[in-house]
Amino acid sequence: MFAVRGWMLLCISALGLGACAQRAAGNPVAPAFANYYAAHGGMRTLGRALSAALIVDGTETQYFLGGCLQHYPNMTVGSAVILCALPSELRLEQPRLAADAMPGGALGFAETGHTVQSAFRNFFVTHGGAEFFGYPLTEALVRNETQLVQYFERSILVWDSQLPAQQAVQCLPVGSFAFDRNQVPLQSFQPVLGAAVADDASNADDADALAAFAAAHGGTLVFGERLSAPRTAPDGAQEVVYENGILVADSASGGAATLRPLGRAALVQPGPPAQQLLLPGVQYFPETGHNVRDAFNVFFERHGGSSLFGLPLSEMHIEGGMLVQYFENAVLTFRSGAVSEQGVALRNLGRSAFNAAPDGAATAEPAAGLTLHTWARFPIARADDEQEIFVIVLNLSQRPVEQALVTLQFATAEGPAVFVLPATGADGRTSLVLPVAALKATERGAVAYTALARAAQTEAQVRSSFNVQQ
Repeated sequence: MFAVRGWMLLCISALGLGACAQRAAGNPVAPAFANYYAAHGGMRTLGRALSAALIVDGTETQYFLGGCLQHYPNMTVGSAVILCALPSELRLEQPRLAADAMPGGALGFAETGHTVQSAFRNFFVTHGGAEFFGYPLTEALVRNETQLVQYFERSILVWDSQLPAQQAVQCLPVGSFAFDRNQVPLQSFQPVLGAAVADDASNADDADALAAFAAAHGGTLVFGERLSAPRTAPDGAQEVVYENGILVADSASGGAATLRPLGRAALVQPGPPAQQLLLPGVQYFPETGHNVRDAFNVFFERHGGSSLFGLPLSEMHIEGGMLVQYFENAVLTFRSGAVSEQGVALRNLGRSAFNAAPDGAATAEPAAGLTLHTWARFPIARADDEQEIFVIVLNLSQRPVEQALVTLQFATAEGPAVFVLPATGADGRTSLVLPVAALKATERGAVAYTALARAAQTEAQVRSSFNVQQ
């Protein structure tokens, strides 16, 4: 056990989410979610709806105080409704327990190496277990003098000794945080128009080979729109930038090609190895410890397998409102409402890389581009808190960038305010501490900010937010 200074309940009372819900605007539970909502505790676990049914990244989604539900009508395994994964800012993971360290009689999960015990266990099992809450990411932790907290893949449970036994376990209102975060518009890349066409006869053979390879492996269905002419990268290889990746020639293998490892660069932290699934339509890769399954596996095999996409770096999971899976060279996504592999597409990593370095300087040595991550120490803070905003600046190889200049822009009662942070250290990190009371929150209690980083004539920005307890 160890003490955790985490984020606070939006409101704390003997009725938990039910009391919070009395302050929320009334929205009916959408028909697609009604049965699932009722079967998994309803007001006790998810609380009142914060929104009507919305389409988020092509997926029917509804936000509740306790989380958001998403509808995947063509899911072939399990329920067509899934509780969203915790936002990354709210996740906490502990190292796995050794098998001999798991308490006797505890409900243990080999998938994450953690257990669910005592009052948490009763609540967890009663309301849907791992299918609903996901696997435990931690053991029960001391939150304060009267509360314990335990983190799961899709929820955070708190046990409060001051509440009656039948109400002592509550779901924290993670859905409110996710709903407010979804209202903050994300930075989008602008289309790159008029890509130049090169006429380099010495590279014609490689260029023709890349075009033929792309056509044979799915064409625009897989690679998307072509953004650049064939060009010579700093490592001397011929490459072409497409919407969804950078295709590079392997001249030693007679016309073969592969994608640059942009998937690895896009993944902040590889997922822990997973248990092999002995199911039809599933492929397991012991090199990284991950499964490729269902529609993702069909698409993966049909269009080139690991020689094109690389090895899987994560399991299939929900991110940003849709099913995704990370590979070394790509990120696969699944569009709700589609049939089998017809719903699978690659994320547009090629466009992102091209916008960061349109002349190709960053394709072989991605250090010229920047990846920016920011988060608040307290995703849900009190009005009297001293909030700390962290920023980490990485190059596109996910290596720390030292001496980057970072600024944060907030809305305050006196208007926009820009804060200059100390230059990033050898670990690429910097931070700023400031009083929450000095910042201006929206009516829903969200404080939005923009982080901008500059290094070596390259810059990147990202928008984020945290919530203030009302």
